Amino acid sequence: MEDTVKAFSVVYNPINKDNTFTGGDYISGSVTLELAKDCKIKSLYVQIKGKAKVRWTENYGRTVVVYSDKQKFFRIKQSVIQEFKGQASWGCPNLDIIKMTHLTGVRVRLLISVRF
Repeated sequence: MEDTVKAFSVVYNPINKDNTFTGGDYISGSVTLELAKDCKIKSLYVQIKGKAKVRWTENYGRTVVVYSDKQKFFRIKQSVIQEFKGQASWGCPNLDIIKMTHLTGVRVRLLISVRF
């Protein structure tokens, strides 16, 4: 497999200058798969996770108190190529990919609300 895949990347499109997302926002981007030789792909998926971590200190005279927390918000698995009983999701038997770059748009809606 190492000789078949030349490059693989997942890139998302930022929606604001802070590069942050909130409940109801859309995450969109592209999956790029560059192959060195012909191959058959049965399935390919992208998994995204949303986590938050925070840490701060407060001083009370000579005492320093450290606070921290972490929270998981979502975990989404999105199929890019999926096999259904020997057929790729758009009807081609196992999708033959011939030495090319394959681009697929990915769009997932976040159904979360974050309140602090």
